[in-house]
Amino acid sequence: MIDWSIVGLCAAAGFIIVFLTFRMTPTAEHGNEAPDGATFAPGQSWHEVLEVRSDANEAEVRSAYLRLTRQYHPDLVASLGPELRRVADVRMKEINEAYAYFQRLRSSA
Repeated sequence: MIDWSIVGLCAAAGFIIVFLTFRMTPTAEHGNEAPDGATFAPGQSWHEVLEVRSDANEAEVRSAYLRLTRQYHPDLVASLGPELRRVADVRMKEINEAYAYFQRLRSSA
């Protein structure tokens, strides 16, 4: 008998690995400069990392940030193996950098 919960976890883990495999270095396109040392992919901005619309309000951004940090939190992905933990660590850094950048934009406005 197939344990479908494991199949689902493997499929999700595979998607995360493929998604992050193609990520590259910071960029400064379209007026959405990545913060110093950020790991955004070329052409990607903070709202793309946080998976929100470019006109999202503060509550929507915070909600997306909390949702993504729960999804990629190191304690929650620890049981998925060392490779997925590394992937989740990279994604968490991106998420935290994007949210910090959003907060800097908000405070300077």
